[in-house]
Amino acid sequence: MAKEIVWTETSLKDRLTIYQFWLAHNRSNTYSEKLELLFDKSAQLLAKFPQAGMRTDIEGVSKF
Repeated sequence: MAKEIVWTETSLKDRLTIYQFWLAHNRSNTYSEKLELLFDKSAQLLAKFPQAGMRTDIEGVSKF
């Protein structure tokens, strides 16, 4: 069974900053949409295979 992915407030802000940067840089949201799909696929993979992530100092928290 897949685990639940919980995005931290910092990671959500970072994602928004990344999207905004590429939107301003490319004057199109196409690349930002591709990044969103990549982030979502990575999160789904981590949820399905939690051991694939790298452990952090925080119990129960992994990063990918």
